[in-house]
Amino acid sequence: MKGQATGRFNALRFARIAFGIAYGAGFGAIAVAEGLPVAPGPTGGPYPGFEVRYGRYSPPGGQDLSLLIEKPMVIGTKVQTFIDEGTKGKVLEALGDCQAIYDLPIAAIAAVLEVDAKQAKYGAGLLDAHIDLKSGNRTIVYQELGTLFLGIRVSYLTRSEVFRDELPDGVLGFRARLIESMDGKLYESFSSWYLEPIVVDGRKLTYVRTFMHAGIRNPFLGAESIMRAFIPKQSSDMMSSNIKEARRRLAGK
Repeated sequence: MKGQATGRFNALRFARIAFGIAYGAGFGAIAVAEGLPVAPGPTGGPYPGFEVRYGRYSPPGGQDLSLLIEKPMVIGTKVQTFIDEGTKGKVLEALGDCQAIYDLPIAAIAAVLEVDAKQAKYGAGLLDAHIDLKSGNRTIVYQELGTLFLGIRVSYLTRSEVFRDELPDGVLGFRARLIESMDGKLYESFSSWYLEPIVVDGRKLTYVRTFMHAGIRNPFLGAESIMRAFIPKQSSDMMSSNIKEARRRLAGK
C-alpha cells in the first residue's frame, strides 16, 4: 500500500508539473543538460520548432458556444510512453487541450499570461521564476517546476522561450517551448494559449484555448495508467488558475 500511495503521489506531482509549465520553450540550437537534448519540435507550419493550437476548436457537428461560458471543456487528452531513439530511454508524454469562454476583457487575461517573475506566486506547479531575457515579443524565462510535500522540495529546473503573437482581428496568441532541462529530467514541453474576442448572445466575451504537451524521462512503473485518469482535470485547472488570477487583478486585490 505504501508503494502504491507513493506511486500515485508521483503521478499527480508530474501531472501538476507538466501542465503547470505555463510556458515550456527552446531557441536556436537545442541546449543539452547532462548530455540529454530536449525535443526540437515540429519542423513545418508557420511556427517551426513550436507546437501550437491557435484557432477556435471546431467539432464536425458544431458547438453551442453558450455552453462554454465560465465552463472549461477538455477537448482532448493523450498519455503514452515511447522510447527516445537518442538515449534508448523511456519517455512518458502527456497532452491536454482545453477551451472555455469568459466574461473578461482579453487584455486582462493576456496580462496574466505575460511571462514575469510574479507567475511563481500563482502558476500551478511553479516554485520559482525569473526573466533571463526580454526583447520585443520574445522572452527567455528560468522556471523551477515542482511541489513541496511534507517539507520536501521536488522540482525540475528549466529554461524556456515564449512568444506573444499579435494575430488578426484583435486575437492574441502565446506559444512556448523548452530550451533546456538543466537537470535532464524533462524530454519536451510545448504549450500555447489562444485568446479571441467573441460575441455570444449579444455579450462581448473572450474565447480561451490552452494546449500543453510535455514529456518526462524514465517514468516509474504504473505512471501512465494513473496519468490517464488525472490529466483531464489538470487541463481545466491550469486554465482556471490563470482566469482566477486575472479576476483578482481586476478587483484590485
